[in-house]
Amino acid sequence: MGKQRKRPPDNDRLSAIEQQLRAANQQLRASQQQLRAANQQMEASNQQLRAGEDELRKVNQDLRGRVKELDCLYGLSQLVERPDIVLDEIFQGFVELIPNGWQYPEITCARVVFEGEHFKTPNFKETKWRQLADIELLGKKAGALEVYYLKKKPELDEGPFLNEERKLLNALAERLGRIAQRIKDEQALKAAYQQLRADEQQLKAANQQLRANEQQLKAANQQLQANEQQLRAANQQLQAEVRERKKTEEKIEAALKEKEVLLKEIHHRVKNNMQLISSILNSQSKHIEDEQALMMFKNGQSRIRSMALVHEKLYESEDLAGIDFAEYIRSITTYLFSLHKISEAVRLNVDIKDILLDINTAIPCALIVNEIVSNSLKYAFPEGIEGEIYIGLHSNKRDKLILIVKDNGIGFPKELDFRKTESLGMQLIIMLVEQLEGTVELERKEGTAFTITFGKTKT
Repeated sequence: MGKQRKRPPDNDRLSAIEQQLRAANQQLRASQQQLRAANQQMEASNQQLRAGEDELRKVNQDLRGRVKELDCLYGLSQLVERPDIVLDEIFQGFVELIPNGWQYPEITCARVVFEGEHFKTPNFKETKWRQLADIELLGKKAGALEVYYLKKKPELDEGPFLNEERKLLNALAERLGRIAQRIKDEQALKAAYQQLRADEQQLKAANQQLRANEQQLKAANQQLQANEQQLRAANQQLQAEVRERKKTEEKIEAALKEKEVLLKEIHHRVKNNMQLISSILNSQSKHIEDEQALMMFKNGQSRIRSMALVHEKLYESEDLAGIDFAEYIRSITTYLFSLHKISEAVRLNVDIKDILLDINTAIPCALIVNEIVSNSLKYAFPEGIEGEIYIGLHSNKRDKLILIVKDNGIGFPKELDFRKTESLGMQLIIMLVEQLEGTVELERKEGTAFTITFGKTKT
């Protein structure tokens, strides 16, 4: 056999190193597995830690919100406990407490609106970033609590305002409503108590006055009894005087009735005498052939007839102090239309209502109407021309009477001055107006119109 070949010494060392390397690799892989397991465990611990931090952050945030809420409520309680504070001072102090309870106090402003009154922080301004809660009294809205951010902030999940702030706003509004209701109730109770005390004082004073009045009443009753005795004596004397006065009044009334009968008889006789004169003139006129003289007789007859009618109306009237002028004018004009034999072509329009004139006013007015209407019937409507005569009597705002007599005939001659004419009728009109202390105006437009203004009638 041949000799066995020996390994070189270097190979043996390499084999030993390889073994050592394999062992080291195995140990390294085991360490890596342990490291991965440790990393996984650490990651799980980190997740638990982060969850704990989030929970702690939320708890801390809730705690801060609660602290702010408690600070606001405590501040509100401190305001309410101040002696003699009124509701307006509470509202103003309260709005100034609100910004510190919100997430961004430096840009927060607030306002309370209560029963039409406004209470604001010094920096108050309405913006689009707003929270609002109603303030209620006995279940009915009485106002509102408003909180505004003056500028926009990064929005979180819950928006620019925190959910806690929403809850705080509602809580503060509810608390403010209860406080307002309590203060109002206390004020009402205090006012009722004060009124009760005042009523009590008044009752005491009234009671004292009642006692004093009772004493005065007793004294007055005694005086009344004494006066009653005097009155009985005086009454007997008065009754005797009344009987005597009644007899005197009966005598005066009888005398007045007798005087009234005499006045009526006088008016009746004057009317009869004037009618007699009118009849004589009428009889005489039948023997007059001169047309001008005949016309003068007729004019005189119509004037006498106008005066006679006054006395006739007074005789027929129950009141001798006044004559119904409308009825009187209709009687005069009816007579004039008959006297001048006017056909139905000329119409009469009398516009006089509820006016009474005494005899001193009625006679001049009647004669004025007589003259003007007579002239209209003679000259205004020649050859059967149709037309109208208007007679009106009214009072103006200055207690003056205005008599208007007009026609729509051919008109008064333009060249003739009615104040200076030799016509007896025109002269008589001017004289009668002066007797009434009045004025007369003539208008020639669309016919002839006389306007007479004189003093207030006696009724």
